[in-house]
Parts: sequence; C-alpha cells; structure tokens
Amino acid sequence: MKKPFFFILLGAFSFPIFPALTESEELSGNKQSKTGGICVSIIGILKNEIGKTKNKTKLGILQGGLKYADEVCNAGGFRI
Repeated sequence: MKKPFFFILLGAFSFPIFPALTESEELSGNKQSKTGGICVSIIGILKNEIGKTKNKTKLGILQGGLKYADEVCNAGGFRI
C-alpha cells in the first residue's frame, strides 16, 4: 500500500516542474539572442573605428580587439 501512494505523491509534484523547464528554455533563448546582438554591435563598432583611425598603435589595438571579439562570438555561436 505504501508504494502506490509514493508514486501518486511523486506524480503530483512532478507536474509543476515541466512548465518551469519550458519557461527557462525560453529565457535561455532570449539571453542567446541578446548576446548575439551584443556581439554584432561590438564587432560593428570596432570595424567602424578601424576604418576611421589613422594612428597605427590604436589601429593595432582595435584589430586585436576585433580578433578577440570575433573568436569569443564564434566560440559561443553568436556570430551572424
């Protein structure tokens, strides 16, 4: 008699878990799209600054930053 009660009790508590998992998956998707947008923005800003600068030191720093941002965004799958 104790085993069926345990399974009924377990079943009653498992239903609220599934909607919570669905909501967390949706939030994860939103975070990924926002992160992807941030990556695209940062890369765009760096490319714009590289196009405008004449200073070789600043140009080297910006190109290094662009390379790093590109690697990070590609590693995270956020590059469009």
